Amino acid sequence: MSKTVKLSIAYTLIVVVALVLILGFCLKKSYNPEIDAPNIISITTASGQAEYDGGDDTNNKERFNELYKEYTEATSENFVSALFSGNLFYASRIELLSSVPSFEGYKMMFKYAQEQTIMLNGKEYAHASASSVILKYDTVYFDVVDTDGIEKVNMYYKVTTTQNNNQKTEYYKRAVLADFSALHQAIVDAQ
Repeated sequence: MSKTVKLSIAYTLIVVVALVLILGFCLKKSYNPEIDAPNIISITTASGQAEYDGGDDTNNKERFNELYKEYTEATSENFVSALFSGNLFYASRIELLSSVPSFEGYKMMFKYAQEQTIMLNGKEYAHASASSVILKYDTVYFDVVDTDGIEKVNMYYKVTTTQNNNQKTEYYKRAVLADFSALHQAIVDAQ
């Protein structure tokens, strides 16, 4: 092979690697646990509780959009960072809790007008003891703490099931990856 051909191959490989890196930094890996935008975002702080409605005719829609945008950005990172941190192929799990969860930071709730179905890896998640019962929720809770980069954050689904005319409320925990530092700061700034 001539020197010109070797240089052409080397330059082509450099360009391909550069393009892959640029795309890897631009494209995002989402850790959002397959939940839709809520109707209401509620935040509980030491000073009380605030609710932000996402409806078209509400006066706090701007704050709702800001908080939801911070949440969605917090649950994603670029592919290169995900690759080097070992999070690229992270798979969350769902587990039934034996008691109501406690919270240490700001408690954020996503409230829905209609029941949502818990999804895991693109499939409907069924009840642990009755696989024919698809779990539905109307509220998702999570702690908003000042994280240091992408960390595991617990989210809790409030699930109400009816079996034999008995209504039962259960909580399911799901660990997701998120960097809530900007979301935490947005809540602190709003106080």
